[in-house]
Amino acid sequence: MKSIARSPGHDWMSLVDMSGVMVSEPVLHTFFPEGPKPANEYVVRQLERAWRGYQIRADEGTADAKSRWMNFVYDVVLEIPRENWKISNDVPDSCVADLQTYDQKLVPNRVMVKDGVALLSVLEYFNGQDLTKVETKTGKWKASPLTKIDRLLRETKVQFGLLTNGREIIRVH
Repeated sequence: MKSIARSPGHDWMSLVDMSGVMVSEPVLHTFFPEGPKPANEYVVRQLERAWRGYQIRADEGTADAKSRWMNFVYDVVLEIPRENWKISNDVPDSCVADLQTYDQKLVPNRVMVKDGVALLSVLEYFNGQDLTKVETKTGKWKASPLTKIDRLLRETKVQFGLLTNGREIIRVH
């Protein structure tokens, strides 16, 4: 029997830090036997340039460094049209969780909306914040960003979330 675990089309999986529910390699092999399609060379060069710029600006403490970097990720890498986003003050109230017990509101930085339905909520944290460790800068509730986005998704009934500190991105369902 052929070993799927060493299939060259899925060598990229060794680069992914996996935790939680993932798609198994046998399933990937069944549906994508050759692995993912190669990335567009131009986009890869843009990604490298944007990442270097982000690292320099983040180290200098530039306030909009993460915002510019994440806009690049959403717009160019993920190819999500800007008209699908509700950002900042445009985030619908139905996507905000008011946790009165903790005297804190969980407000996504952006929400992807299509046909009036919220599909994805995004919480962006400051550079250096460990996404699995307790943080207290965004409110009184002493919980990790991962715990907070989980609660946000449950309270608002939005199916998917992205959590990032600019260097790491966690997809939550």
